[in-house]
Amino acid sequence: MANFAKLNATATRLIAANGREIRIVKFGNTPQDDEKPWRGRREYLEAEVTTYGSFVPGSELKTTISRDADGVLREGEYCLVAADSTWGYDLREFDAIVDGGRTWKIGSVELIAPGSTDVIYMIEVTR
Repeated sequence: MANFAKLNATATRLIAANGREIRIVKFGNTPQDDEKPWRGRREYLEAEVTTYGSFVPGSELKTTISRDADGVLREGEYCLVAADSTWGYDLREFDAIVDGGRTWKIGSVELIAPGSTDVIYMIEVTR
């Protein structure tokens, strides 16, 4: 049987050593006025996780090229985040990654979890 706890510790150590500090944010989206929801919604910061992430071009991960919202073919870029460093948050519910002064929009999130151990979040991002 594989030792997934050891694999998890290795992933956390390598991403912290080779990545950089990022903030992963989740926006709330509620009506401006509960009694008049047709007036629109307001965005606010609902949750934030500060952790380390390692950015990897899609070609390094052998991923396919996909179309963005404008229909332009783009190769995906990914941010790898150790699941142990997310303070128990499920990153599949988050909206953006703030990397220094640059904000990346989260496209999709895959959780690599052999057995019952969450190891790495593989987050597809676009600018």
